[in-house]
Amino acid sequence: MATPQITKRQIQQQKRIVQGERSGELTASESANLRLQEAKIQANKRAAKADGVVTDAERANLKAQENQVSERIYRKKHNERKAQ
Repeated sequence: MATPQITKRQIQQQKRIVQGERSGELTASESANLRLQEAKIQANKRAAKADGVVTDAERANLKAQENQVSERIYRKKHNERKAQ
């Protein structure tokens, strides 16, 4: 039932978002959008754990979601928009 790798990944991505805010690479709306996506993953993780077992398919789905958000963080940090 434990999902330590997913939890570790979530923490890393939250740190990346904070770093992007501090450096000005992420605008407030970009940060808010990324946080919302991370919150959805957290909700999906809770749902996967609800029955007491996180299946391999559920783990793979959560990992794929984290991969998508990771790519979005990268793209948003490296676009032309900067925080004012």
